[in-house]
Amino acid sequence: MSDDPASVLCPECGEDVCTTRDTARGWTHRSRVIPRILWAVLCLGLIGYWVSIGQWSFVQGERRLNLPQPYTGSVGQIFTSLNPFNISDQTTTYLSTQDMRDAIDGDEDALNKARDKFGGAHANNQADTFGGSLIHTVVFGWKEPYGSISSNRGTNFGGVLFLHQYSAKLKDVRDTNSIGHNQYRWSWGEGGWSVFPQLGHTNITHDGAVIRSWSVNLIKLFGVLSVCLVLAWIVVLVGVRLGVSAVRKRSLQAALYLTLLVLAGFLGSSNVSFFDRVQSNHSQDVAQSQAYQVDELIQVASDDSALIALCQELLDLVPVQETDLLLSQAWTFTPSPVNKWTKPTTDRLHVSIGYQGMLVSYEKRVYQVRDGETIPARHRKPFWDGIRDFGIVAAHWGPIENQKSLSVGLFHLLSIGVLFWLAWRVLHWGARMVLVLVQKRRVMRNQCVYCAYPLTQEATQARYPEAGS
Repeated sequence: MSDDPASVLCPECGEDVCTTRDTARGWTHRSRVIPRILWAVLCLGLIGYWVSIGQWSFVQGERRLNLPQPYTGSVGQIFTSLNPFNISDQTTTYLSTQDMRDAIDGDEDALNKARDKFGGAHANNQADTFGGSLIHTVVFGWKEPYGSISSNRGTNFGGVLFLHQYSAKLKDVRDTNSIGHNQYRWSWGEGGWSVFPQLGHTNITHDGAVIRSWSVNLIKLFGVLSVCLVLAWIVVLVGVRLGVSAVRKRSLQAALYLTLLVLAGFLGSSNVSFFDRVQSNHSQDVAQSQAYQVDELIQVASDDSALIALCQELLDLVPVQETDLLLSQAWTFTPSPVNKWTKPTTDRLHVSIGYQGMLVSYEKRVYQVRDGETIPARHRKPFWDGIRDFGIVAAHWGPIENQKSLSVGLFHLLSIGVLFWLAWRVLHWGARMVLVLVQKRRVMRNQCVYCAYPLTQEATQARYPEAGS
């Protein structure tokens, strides 16, 4: 009941008819209850959606991952391609049927190319490229020269924010300008715009042989915006505790937020990842040779007569063709009994949404570290790299041979919190706007702003005292 003696109460609901706004009432009013209910339904529905599509996982206790297995005999881990690594660089060597003929005729350049290709498996064993898994045998084959070239450029901060991709089909992998379809003629599909979770555009040209695309990861971008917002809020909150006036609070928060966004943009633009490759077609070889031991190929590469004999043997696998075929290799690996860099991992706690770990506690152990051997630094990722590349904060302790780790998906957790906060604010703001409009409409109709009861003459005069004077 109002303390104003001049006020008039509604005979239906007993409220003061002079009030035209009702946004300061208790939490039981529908303008506050309804948005709270909607917010709870929205949050629970979002969590339920993650669970239903299998994007939410929670593991507590011990779950062993990546355990080293005892290997017996050869393991058929095969790379079949024109270039085993599929990496475009200046040292890539392609050996063709014409090169083989030139080598048989004694051409020194062709012999050097054959020597380089036949000795590739031994060179990779010496470099220990595969971390203890040794190439055991090599099977040669002949392929059509068709392939593709691709390029990826990514801007990273808390994950990949911006990605630019380019791919083109090549009629000959030795010529990156030979854009066109191969004999199998398949297209990249249709281009166009994408909206969520990546905002981007794909453009397909050259009759479907070339694809260019760019995309902005909206989820990762929202994570960066959320981190900057929370940091600005924390700093301003500390400032208010230290005596910053409430008048300067909003301007200080806005200035700090914009500064953090500019800093995040600078850090992201300075952290650009790229990956280029020239890749052969993955069609079946026109012909395949027998399996050659790596030791046997080492001897062949050191003896010109044996090298020419092997070239003739491989060339005899295919008939003389107008199309120049390229030599491919299939590598069979014999791993060491225990891969020294294989890490048995025990998950103590693992909470994630999709591939983004929010809270992960685990233990790693590295076996068979020889005296004087240094474990590569990549097995303990630096603190800053985790934030910059993945948006996680990780702590490691214990010796690197048996280290324990705890990582928190900071960007992901803060983005979820900001999302729920935004939903809360928007729903309450919307409910109050609706309430104000309803009350204004009832005032115009001379109704009680609470229950829409028609006002008596006395109540109308109390609401508009100037009308009766």
